[in-house]
Amino acid sequence: MRNVTTSDVSPKTGIVQNVIAGNGGDIYIQLQNDTHNYYINSAQKQGLNVEKLSANILQKEVTLQHINRWTPFSRDGVFPHISKLSCENKVLFNEIINE
Repeated sequence: MRNVTTSDVSPKTGIVQNVIAGNGGDIYIQLQNDTHNYYINSAQKQGLNVEKLSANILQKEVTLQHINRWTPFSRDGVFPHISKLSCENKVLFNEIINE
């Protein structure tokens, strides 16, 4: 997604259960007690390393900002695209333009 603003996202806080490299350079993040598979689109192309990210966030509480949008695949309004990821008051990824 391009030109993400704060009005496009909603916060979600949880403990990271798993960090997985996906096809196309995406990185998937699974939170405990959450059915969504959140992802950072083309994360590896943007300089994020799955091993390093995993070492920094696995089994830790994170706050992510996900796109808030209804689609036929995300009827609960949670589109699992991560636009911002923070852990221990440190921003690890941010694509929100109006902050």
